[in-house]
Formats: sequence, C-alpha cells, structure tokens
Amino acid sequence: MPRRLILPLALILSQVGICIAGTCVAPVKRDGATLEIAGVLHSVEKWGPPNFGEQPETDSRWTAWIIGLPAPLPISGGAKFAGKLWPAVSEIQIKMLLHVGSDNALLSPYEGRLVVVTGKLFEASVISDVTPEVIDGEHVGPTDHPTCRVLGGG
Repeated sequence: MPRRLILPLALILSQVGICIAGTCVAPVKRDGATLEIAGVLHSVEKWGPPNFGEQPETDSRWTAWIIGLPAPLPISGGAKFAGKLWPAVSEIQIKMLLHVGSDNALLSPYEGRLVVVTGKLFEASVISDVTPEVIDGEHVGPTDHPTCRVLGGG
C-alpha cells in the first residue's frame, strides 16, 4: 500500500473506532429511543408479596434478571434510586414486557453468558425494579462481542 494512503486510512479507521466505542460514552437519554447493549446475564432471587421478606414462611420469591455491563453506562440526568442519584449504572434489570410467558423461560438459557439486549430504557419506578435503570427487552440473544448503541426512535 502506498505511504500516502496509510495516514488517511489510519485517520478514517480511528474515527470509525471512536464512533463505535463512543456511542454509549455520552450519557444515554430515556427518550423512547431503542438501545442495544451487551453484557453478562445473571439472575437474583428477590422476596415478593405479601410482605417482601418480612415473613419468609409466607412471602413469595421471584427472579430478577440483570445484565452486568462491561463498563458503567452514563445516564442523562442520572437515575434516582434508593434515595441516591446514580450518574451511571453498571447493571440494568431486564423485563420482557412485550413477550407472553415467563421471563425465566425466556432468559434462563442465557444465564452466565454474554448477551445483547434490545429495548427501551426507563427509570426504576415500582417495587419490583431492583436496579436504577430497567430495559424493556424486545429481544435478548447470545453475542460474542460487546456493544452499546442507540438504534433510534423515541
């Protein structure tokens, strides 16, 4: 390759790298945009109704599904959760709101694996939200590479 092409090619590749890597470096807005993000999926057992752990012999248990991110995701304006303002989050709860059936059935095959989740991000707002941010998972599937990008919409 001629030397005069090496520098322009290197500059183009570095800019593409900055765009790809920088997509979720800027704070993500909760504006209805669809987000695609990858991380390791794990589950957490939580207490449920009627007393949310105060009466273990009669209280129910349920599974919260969490995606652990490789790097903290900055949130525009931060996320208020448990009396604290979180400027960025390292874990996001997944709720498969658009699917019929159990989140356990849909997500358990991927536990402990790197997955990509596509959906809309929203701030925790109900007692079953266990992380500052929650994603309504439109799609979850295995992946072999990290990703974080805003797909559009909103």
